[in-house]
Amino acid sequence: MAVEPETRKREIEARYAALCARVEAAAGAPGEDAALREAFAELAAMMIAYAHDTGAEKAILAALSRDGERSGSGRLSLAARALQLIEEND
Repeated sequence: MAVEPETRKREIEARYAALCARVEAAAGAPGEDAALREAFAELAAMMIAYAHDTGAEKAILAALSRDGERSGSGRLSLAARALQLIEEND
């Protein structure tokens, strides 16, 4: 089921506000660092997917090609996460 770009934009804004509140609350709590990094990575992926919905598909494909040049990273790239979100919402 496709998500309208405006709906996705509101989701991004809400998630950003929630993350900012978490950062404020977690100040000085080292155990929160990894969770916050993961949450910000997911937010970034949502933003990339939103950009795709609004016409930036070439940028995502370029980011994916650059990701392929990196080695040793066990984490899912932001561009790959964005493509997953796009596929889920198409």
